[in-house]
Amino acid sequence: MPDSQLCSGGNPKYAAYDKPRADWPATTVCTVTVKVDTSWQGGFQASVTIKNTGTTPIDDWYVSWTMPSGVTISQGWNGTFMQSGTTAMVHAPSWNSTLAPGATATAGFLGSNPSSSPPTPT
Repeated sequence: MPDSQLCSGGNPKYAAYDKPRADWPATTVCTVTVKVDTSWQGGFQASVTIKNTGTTPIDDWYVSWTMPSGVTISQGWNGTFMQSGTTAMVHAPSWNSTLAPGATATAGFLGSNPSSSPPTPT
């Protein structure tokens, strides 16, 4: 379940588990979308949406994705953003750190882009 690490709720105790086991907590399931909303020469605005598709809440959620080489995040909102090379991440804000089953959270960010075409996050 590769996506289960995205939805582990940031709990280091369980972050390394990639297979469910009876004595581990119930596997949390989510869907994540990272998309460019608008772009201009040298920059863009994008959003990250996480939805809890499981049956238990996700506490202290976080999402990690890969950005194209040279693309950098310059500003973010509705979460705490960080980037190291091509790996970008957003952590839940304190006021929206728990996603109930069926709930969705969206964070946004601005980025710089050295190419003329919008980046494609993966």
